Amino acid sequence: MRRARARALPVSPHVPVSPHVPVALHVILPLLVGGAIYLAWRDGSLLGWRWADALGLREIASALRVSLRATDIVLPEWARFSLPDALWVYALTWSLARVHAESGPKERALALFVPLALGPGAELAQLARVMPGTFDVLDLALTSVALVAAIWTSGGTRAGSRRATAFTTETRAWENGS
Repeated sequence: MRRARARALPVSPHVPVSPHVPVALHVILPLLVGGAIYLAWRDGSLLGWRWADALGLREIASALRVSLRATDIVLPEWARFSLPDALWVYALTWSLARVHAESGPKERALALFVPLALGPGAELAQLARVMPGTFDVLDLALTSVALVAAIWTSGGTRAGSRRATAFTTETRAWENGS
């Protein structure tokens, strides 16, 4: 029995869905949400604020902080301290899994080692005291879940390679106006 091939459904008969929507959903949105949490609800002496200074964005970041704090949104501690890390690990992993979806197994494994080392690996390095920082089991758990979820949703594993290839084919067709 043959399986029917899945096709991207158009929003309307005349407007196809852009294959770039997943990039916005899986990369840009997590980075924006994580960055907003970091800037609005974390201490102003952290590294992100130094980056804002270096990029000349301190005033914009401060205005964002004031605006977000004015909403009276109260984030639980895990969301303030662990969620931003998990979101950037998700975005980085999803990006690398997509870029290397058609690569060989060694290249794909090497690419996915990067977010593994920077996310859960960094937490384990803090636990072993080979890296500065405070180990947090919740950080380890959330970054590990984010890593696995990103690999699975990107189709960047061997099991998801058909999905990844279909996505890449749809992207190329959309870019070529087909």
